[in-house]
Amino acid sequence: MPLAVLSLVACSGESDSSGSSKPAEGKSTPSVLIEREIRWDDNQAYIRLIREVMQDCQQAKAEVARARGTSYDPRSEEITDEEILKLETGTTLEAFDGARYTEIKTVSALDRSRWGPGPDESCRPVAKHSKSVAIHPDACSVIEIQYNLDHGGGSRSEQKAACTPQAPTSDPAAINGERMAIDGTALFCRWSGPAGTLGRSCLLEPWLSYPGTDRSLTVAMQQAAPAAAVEAIQSAQQAVQASEHPIRVEVGKPLPAGIFDVPADARQFTAASGGAN
Repeated sequence: MPLAVLSLVACSGESDSSGSSKPAEGKSTPSVLIEREIRWDDNQAYIRLIREVMQDCQQAKAEVARARGTSYDPRSEEITDEEILKLETGTTLEAFDGARYTEIKTVSALDRSRWGPGPDESCRPVAKHSKSVAIHPDACSVIEIQYNLDHGGGSRSEQKAACTPQAPTSDPAAINGERMAIDGTALFCRWSGPAGTLGRSCLLEPWLSYPGTDRSLTVAMQQAAPAAAVEAIQSAQQAVQASEHPIRVEVGKPLPAGIFDVPADARQFTAASGGAN
């Protein structure tokens, strides 16, 4: 599900040269664009888990209705498998160009505050949606934007003197996981060994992290495997496992116009500025 990059970064003519998407002068490292999306490792296991929770919820709601002498029809809270799979999703886009960096995230997450058998709740799960943009127009400043996609509006803040550490170039030999071809490209990434407690990442070769920064060139991510499964909850353990997969990886190609600018729809947001702590 590709991110609509151009709609996110469409800007008015107020942009200055610091926000331009032209290559930085004197920069020897090519620009990099990476777009990833989160997918469940087992879609059917996730669907089963949601439906099991819904069934328990509906049973509790029916018991409450009987006790109150009212009626409850669970058919009023039906949901399709396709709608269930859209409840929890996420897309991340990162653009690297010398000292400049942008990260755009869109997230759909379960709204657990309204999911339940209570009088103001529903057994039909719903999602809440958000989007965030972090723009580093240079090595020592960052503009952060938060959108509320369900209710509109958002906020914007700017921080200066937040310099990115100058990290040494990563050594691919230090990453001893397997090498993986990136589908649809002639590029490769290398896994960071067996999954630890936080999982593992596949980092773009030959750099692994973007030269001159501490930002990893993460192409894919896997969660840590669950502990030894108990049969009764095995499907639930499988369902909570999700991975990030690449849907676009580009090196040395022109970046989307205005990718380092404040999006036009965020210019109206209240802005605050500050320095590094």
